[in-house]
This record gives sequence, C-alpha cells and structure tokens, in this order.
Amino acid sequence: MSEPERAYEWYCIGCQRLAQEPVNREQFLALWREYEAFAEQLKAAEASGTVQDIDPVQRERMRLRAKHDPFLRAILVGMVETGSVSEITG
Repeated sequence: MSEPERAYEWYCIGCQRLAQEPVNREQFLALWREYEAFAEQLKAAEASGTVQDIDPVQRERMRLRAKHDPFLRAILVGMVETGSVSEITG
C-alpha cells in the first residue's frame, strides 16, 4: 500500500472517531500533496541551511494551519487507532 493510500485509510478511521465528514479520495490527495510538497521544501531547506530563505509568512501560515487542521488531526487519530504511530516515531 502506498503512503497516500495508507494515510487515507488513517484519515477515514480518524474522521469516524472524530465524527467528522471525510473528504473524498481526490480531495484528500490534493491536500496530502500540498502538505507533502511543503514538508519536502522544508526538508531540503534544512539540509542546505536555507530555511531562512523560505517566506516566513508562508512558514507561519503552514505551521498554524497544520496545528489546527482537522484533516491532519484525523490522520493522527487514525494512526493512533491502528497502532501505526511507531511508523513515524521510530
């Protein structure tokens, strides 16, 4: 199972536990790719020591969005429910 497929499964489980309506697979993948692209941008910037070159307003907006986004919260709840948290925490 690919990473986005596994994440969609966690997301659906999390939505069920949180009693929230999940977005469809297409919408999920669009949101997933957006977060993934920003995470990759940060990872590359950290590796090259250029994090300060990323627009600070964009970084803060994404930080706040990630902190309060029910989309990500549902994924995390789904991971906990399936015992998959160790996959990202090592």
